[in-house]
Amino acid sequence: MMPPAPLTLYFVCGAGFSLPFDPRQLPRMPRIWNRWKLLHGYLTGRTRLNALPVEYIVETTAKCNLYCPMCPRETHKQPKADMEDEIFQRLVQESGSSAEHMMLIGLGEPFMDRKIFDRIEYCE
Repeated sequence: MMPPAPLTLYFVCGAGFSLPFDPRQLPRMPRIWNRWKLLHGYLTGRTRLNALPVEYIVETTAKCNLYCPMCPRETHKQPKADMEDEIFQRLVQESGSSAEHMMLIGLGEPFMDRKIFDRIEYCE
């Protein structure tokens, strides 16, 4: 049996491109399906998207060993502590179906988090 020929999809803007797979399989590929929904929403000019973020910025610690005068960390009152493991693991698990990038940065210095390398490994 011959594999199906790639389909050409046409958007509102009139541009077309070929997909090397059957688009009906997209819901079984969560990251690609999420990207498809983002692209479709963008190309059709929607202001509300039915998709999840693909990039997450996670502040694993609020500690910093510098005191820069221009840094909002000094005026933003928050506990100078590390994120709890349970919260971090839940965040990674729940964003796993759409996350393509997870940046472990924020107002705190990431290397002040004693578990930063374990957290990076957990994200992989």
